Amino acid sequence: MTGESSEEIPGIQQWRCISWFDWAIYKVEGGFSDQKVLVRLQRPVDEEGRLGEVTVAGTTHTAFFAIEGVNLRWQFGDHSQYAFIIRPDGSAGYYDFSGVEEGEKIEPNQTYGCKTKK
Repeated sequence: MTGESSEEIPGIQQWRCISWFDWAIYKVEGGFSDQKVLVRLQRPVDEEGRLGEVTVAGTTHTAFFAIEGVNLRWQFGDHSQYAFIIRPDGSAGYYDFSGVEEGEKIEPNQTYGCKTKK
């Protein structure tokens, strides 16, 4: 996988995420702009693929990928303490589980709107 690629890659699903504020504007006015993309996510489309990528602030991280019910999840970090979760409507959350007790529920640290690269 290539992280910053703007081209379609066979066998790889790519997601682009923008701030929740920009997402609200996009939903009303259209015009999803690559210039506003803050996070890029990639995952293999085959069922065996369990590794993906998270690219944020110009840094690409290898991530464990999973489908959890109807949500898509990328888990990454030295101790898998970070996660991006995309819901079916394209809303997404970034979670930092550092220092969170096991079983404790938390709200996302940041929210995004995401769509697949076409």
